[in-house]
Amino acid sequence: MSTPERPAVHVWDLRAIRRQLVTMGLDWDAPAYSEEDPAASTALPLPPPQIDLGPLARRKEDATRASPVSP
Repeated sequence: MSTPERPAVHVWDLRAIRRQLVTMGLDWDAPAYSEEDPAASTALPLPPPQIDLGPLARRKEDATRASPVSP
């Protein structure tokens, strides 16, 4: 997630949030998340992230062309 003020990445532990919501009677009507830790060493590796620079991609290309790299 990014914001107009500054880029940011936010990560939430949805399992922990839902556990807290259950104790408050505020959980939603959906199957519970697996208790298996997705970060465990037995978990399958995640695919490499794909980054979409959006409008910044063009700016990056323009900047690269404007200042050639010296050998």
